[in-house]
Amino acid sequence: SYDLRWSNLLSFGKFLHAMPMPILLVGSQGLIQLANTSFLRMAEAPIHTTGTSFFDYFTPAPSNIRALFQDSLTQRKPQLHEGPITVNRKVIWTRTHLRPIRFGRERSVLALIEDLSVEKREAAINAKHKRLVDVFPMGIAEFTLGADITPETNPLLLTAVLLDAKMREGNCRFAQQHGRPDTSSLLGRRLREIMPNIRQEAHFYQQWAQKGFLIAPFETYEIAYDGELRYYENTLVPNFRDGVLKTFWLTKQDITDRITTQEDLKEKIRTIDELHEHILQSKKAKAIANHTANVAHELRQPLAIIGGFARRMAKECATKPETEKKLYEFKIIIKEIERLEKILGGLIDFTRREALHVQVVKPDAIIRYVALINQDRAAERGVIIKLHLEDEQTTALLDPERFQQVVRNILGNAVEGAYLNSVIVMSSQVVENCEDEPTASESGRFFELKVENSGPTIPAEDLDRIFDPFYSTKDYATGLGLTVIRKIIENHHGSISVQSADECTLFTVWLPLDPMLCLNTNSGDERRQGADNSFEPSPAS
Repeated sequence: SYDLRWSNLLSFGKFLHAMPMPILLVGSQGLIQLANTSFLRMAEAPIHTTGTSFFDYFTPAPSNIRALFQDSLTQRKPQLHEGPITVNRKVIWTRTHLRPIRFGRERSVLALIEDLSVEKREAAINAKHKRLVDVFPMGIAEFTLGADITPETNPLLLTAVLLDAKMREGNCRFAQQHGRPDTSSLLGRRLREIMPNIRQEAHFYQQWAQKGFLIAPFETYEIAYDGELRYYENTLVPNFRDGVLKTFWLTKQDITDRITTQEDLKEKIRTIDELHEHILQSKKAKAIANHTANVAHELRQPLAIIGGFARRMAKECATKPETEKKLYEFKIIIKEIERLEKILGGLIDFTRREALHVQVVKPDAIIRYVALINQDRAAERGVIIKLHLEDEQTTALLDPERFQQVVRNILGNAVEGAYLNSVIVMSSQVVENCEDEPTASESGRFFELKVENSGPTIPAEDLDRIFDPFYSTKDYATGLGLTVIRKIIENHHGSISVQSADECTLFTVWLPLDPMLCLNTNSGDERRQGADNSFEPSPAS
């Protein structure tokens, strides 16, 4: 305790009045002997204190302060009390330090009062603020800077200071976004450690400074703690003090669902645009096809007349030796007319929209017939055609004329592309649950035709375009043959593929044997289904 036996109350009172802290001198009976100027100023109004009870200021709980007061007197040790006091009807949160003091034989207590109202108010505000921050459905964290920066700070230094900013506060959502149950393990860590990918967005910080640290959002993406790709919208909120950036808030909102929805919407819009374009192109293609068919039919007749006259004149020249040169020229004309007729025939087949005339036929019988009529052509190149037909009794619903056209085209291409003195193998079988068939979405039975020849392989870049209209690697071809046969096969709900490697080219055709699928053709198709299980093509076929 303070022993002031050498002093008196008057001189000590002057000393207390000079102190900037509110102080009361309380006698051993609990009555106030002196209140200094700072205490009276805290009351904000004239107040009579001398002789009043010290404990009355501590209502509604004076018992605790009485016990501390007595302990200070008897034990002669400092005591501490924290709580509200009421001065002139004004409630003030204080921390009261009790110090025993002695004047001669009189023992007293010096009460030094520390006003905690501002600190308490700030603590209450901070607690409310933290509870409010935790309510927000987004990650929020506050970062404090290790150095003062302004918009004029060097961009490189500015970026480094911001990335080194340390986290001082944050809510649970921010911790959860980083795979943590709470923010305790994140406090004190630098921004570059918490958000490593944010280095890639350093230019946003520089732009943020250039714009005077205005509240600015930017989007980032990162691999989240669960291994999934997540998208976030981040917002920077500055906190200035004396014109200098001291701290800033970073809000982080998960927008993965929004981005995913936007991408799905964009994809759907692209699909709709493609469908719309496809419809427009289909209409244009149909108009072009109709126009092409009309032009081809119109050209066919005069071309046939020209060809007829050219052949007649060639016959006349053949009987006269002096017209040998003219005969050669007529042969050129006839050859070019035949080439034009072939092109027109391909155009007509390509644009033809005639209905299929399906009937029950034996596809192997058609394959055998086509192989037979091509024997002489193959023999001219020394090529042998071998047949491996597994079940020649198999029947299918097909348009026999169209199917024969398919087999003719594939075999003709195989003969032309085969090496001299090689072998072409034509095989057929019925396959179940065909996984190789590109369009087979359900199990079923398929008639499979394979035509394999040995010859120069087709380049990979040509394989991708081999079925495109008017695409051909031959100078004399129209580029419509394979396009037409694919169209025929698809009209039968089948598919065709080609493989070419190791000096071998293989064409494979799949046709469904499911009667319901075979009959599910366009409404304009004509069908003839009967007991005729054989196919005898006419010489004109």
